[in-house]
Amino acid sequence: MRYFATMLLLVLLAGCAATPNVPLPEVTVFDDNPKARAAYLEAFREGYRARLAGSQSISCGFGDGGVIGTAAEIGWLNGQHAATRAMMEHQHQDKGRSR
Repeated sequence: MRYFATMLLLVLLAGCAATPNVPLPEVTVFDDNPKARAAYLEAFREGYRARLAGSQSISCGFGDGGVIGTAAEIGWLNGQHAATRAMMEHQHQDKGRSR
């Protein structure tokens, strides 16, 4: 059991090191609800990383899961949008350098 836990920890740490740093928003509309804020930020991170990996899909089920589910869905969409904006800004900077 200890071996399994050690291996799992190593895999998780290796995965974290390979993932891009996601600039999370400091303020959210869910700041007054710690559980909703946590769900929003985790989904923001996942949406951002998914967009960087090429995903453009949107999965919505607004209303499912109450405020926590809604926070997660909004977080995912905002994360995708933030990643798209970051990629566009990066492309624009690269074009400016090649002139």
